[in-house]
Amino acid sequence: MLDSRFAEAHGLSVGDRITAGEGEKQTEWLIQGIVRAGEYIYYAPEGLTVPDYQKYGFAYTNASSLPEVPFNEIILTVAEGSTLAQAEISAQIRERLAGATILSRHHQTSYRKVADAMTGIKQIGLLFSLAFFLTGALVTWITVSRMLENQRQHLGTLRSLGYSKKEITGRYALFGVLITLPSMILGWIVARCLIAEFLYRIGMTYYTIEAIGVIPFTPHFFLSALCVTAVTCGGTFFSCRRSLELTPAALMRPKPPAQGHRIFLERITPYWRRLSFSGKIVTRNLFRNKGRMLMGLVGIIGSTSLILCGFGLMNSINGMLDRAFKETVQYDVEIKLRTPSTVEQLADMYNTLSGQHVDATMAFSVYVYGKGDVKALILW
Repeated sequence: MLDSRFAEAHGLSVGDRITAGEGEKQTEWLIQGIVRAGEYIYYAPEGLTVPDYQKYGFAYTNASSLPEVPFNEIILTVAEGSTLAQAEISAQIRERLAGATILSRHHQTSYRKVADAMTGIKQIGLLFSLAFFLTGALVTWITVSRMLENQRQHLGTLRSLGYSKKEITGRYALFGVLITLPSMILGWIVARCLIAEFLYRIGMTYYTIEAIGVIPFTPHFFLSALCVTAVTCGGTFFSCRRSLELTPAALMRPKPPAQGHRIFLERITPYWRRLSFSGKIVTRNLFRNKGRMLMGLVGIIGSTSLILCGFGLMNSINGMLDRAFKETVQYDVEIKLRTPSTVEQLADMYNTLSGQHVDATMAFSVYVYGKGDVKALILW
């Protein structure tokens, strides 16, 4: 049974034959099945940062096909209802198999890589989602508030015609719902059909998992729709209630300008004198409504942070890769030896390879066991 990604990369299918073996002993094998394995969801051999299914894969065969090959791994499934803890099971195994390396499912290489990748994606997704929502909420709140201020005379007309505050507030709060519904539908279409599909296809190129596709709806969609509706309706409600505290006659008149007063910057005489007339007008208008100015600043800061964070993340990753493969890893070729060799046995390699510098290294794994946990180290 052959790895599905390896078979796909080489155009193999059930019924085809492949030749595989070790050294001079090569055997022809009949492909009887194409499989996916949980242990190889993400398979990148040592020395590779991403999987290369053109060169690497895995296969399963019956033990009777290779009787001379000894077993080097045992897979244990704990019986259902067992009360033994993982530490107790590991201790019993060490008593019977001294020197054995014991890995739980959570420490399995493929599982660990996928779990760590999913954790990072969730954290980045949550961070960007919250930043986008807060920025959008501020912009929406300011826009709705300004819209209600422009409807000031209309509110006064409705009040003078006998409409109650509750009826008027409900009518304008309905605007929030009418704005949210089409926006959420269009946003779902863009996110589901473009962004999510693009990211899903990228993930499928690295992970060997069942292609179930992107989930159409999740509780997060309805929660986000509820939050956006609350922001739009809330901004409309509070702005409308604040305006309706005035009498109909006051509402039908233009809003009087706020009483002017000296701002803090005017007390800084050298700075204030250097400002032009337009600069002084703009500065006074900014400080006239401190709440709106603060919300505007937060919105601009949030938008700028998102842009810089996106481009900065891409730049940091590119810089990290350049530094890793240009400064840290400076060799051009890494040769993996199937059998350990001494320096004397590698003497010919030093003489035949046209390399500027050749080093022979030995690397092996060391596992440090603790209470209920195990850490793996590679010694060179």
